[in-house]
Amino acid sequence: MDLMLSDNKKARKEDAKGTYSVVECKGQPINSQELLYQEAYAKAAMNSVSQLEAAVQQTENKVIE
Repeated sequence: MDLMLSDNKKARKEDAKGTYSVVECKGQPINSQELLYQEAYAKAAMNSVSQLEAAVQQTENKVIE
């Protein structure tokens, strides 16, 4: 949740009339969607490596038996 609230890349602010205006990006730009995509891809890659290592280990165990 903190990541989403710190997103300032395309931030908008709604006023009392319901009109949105662009919020000036201060500091380092943070795009929460992009960061979440990167995290998901990294986790998927790690899971793929873990699954491959497990498959290799199973194959090696069968060869040894």
